[in-house]
Amino acid sequence: RDPARREVLFDLDAAVTEAVASGAPTAQLLRLTRSRSNLLRMWAE
Repeated sequence: RDPARREVLFDLDAAVTEAVASGAPTAQLLRLTRSRSNLLRMWAE
């Protein structure tokens, strides 16, 4: 696995966690989780 890709996913996951903890708007959370999911799908192909 590519360490750079893992780092990007880790950073996105941390951003989601921080956004949830800070009470971020739902739209922002959806955008972050959708981006993470899309990257996972792209890189799994």
